[in-house]
Amino acid sequence: MFGKTLVVLALGALAAASPAAVDTRGENEGQVEVYTGTTCQGGVVQTFNWQGSGTTSQCWPVTDIGSYISINNGCTAKLWANSDCTGKSYKVSNNDCNSLEFSAVSIKC
Repeated sequence: MFGKTLVVLALGALAAASPAAVDTRGENEGQVEVYTGTTCQGGVVQTFNWQGSGTTSQCWPVTDIGSYISINNGCTAKLWANSDCTGKSYKVSNNDCNSLEFSAVSIKC
């Protein structure tokens, strides 16, 4: 009897410790698209996405920049002078197409 009770308790603890399916609907998502043309046309060269809630962030080096557009959806996107997201930065406006030289993009959610 003691063995069966121990197994049941162990399985119950294991079930409680197992992660459930992650629900990401409460998280924010940011996106920056980089284009070859200077008016957010001419084909997307790179797309950067980041999703999170709180203070998570990601930095990416960028090449072949003509223009960019940001879709922030609750996140903050910045353009950086240096490829490691250091130096001078510019906070990107939501849904605003710009042509600006930069070396990296970061998205913080």
